[in-house]
Amino acid sequence: MANEPDIFGYLATTQISGITVALLDSSTKNTFANASNIQFWKGPISLFRTLESSRTYPHGIAIPEKSKVNATADATSGSVQPAGTEVFEVQSISFTNNSAGTATITLNLDDGSATSILGTLSVAAGASGAFSLQFPLEITNTVYLSFSSDEDVLSFIAYNVVSL
Repeated sequence: MANEPDIFGYLATTQISGITVALLDSSTKNTFANASNIQFWKGPISLFRTLESSRTYPHGIAIPEKSKVNATADATSGSVQPAGTEVFEVQSISFTNNSAGTATITLNLDDGSATSILGTLSVAAGASGAFSLQFPLEITNTVYLSFSSDEDVLSFIAYNVVSL
């Protein structure tokens, strides 16, 4: 019994900042859920609670010091992509058109190889316009927000960070 495997042995060379839920899952997937493995499962549960407590505020509310409005310079495309394991909850998306013509802006969810259109918005020259979000929009490092426009526009994307 002294040499029974445990989660800490599997992850001994990984700092807490590098542990993800996916890594915990891959480290535990070959373990049986039965009474003889209670000692083993205390480790993953403890690590999961440590990750949850250190990377989120209670009940998934926004982390105030991390939330912001991401503003870009005039461009025909752009994106907002959280780093690492961060999760952003998008609050508002608006554009200002400083060009001479009407800008048609397409907003997408993007994974780097495919996009899913969230909507399009036409903004007259010299005007501003906002997308109306129909549902909570959370973005991650692997599925993030991108836009494209036929005119240079300024983008303003406000988000709360809900997980580090």
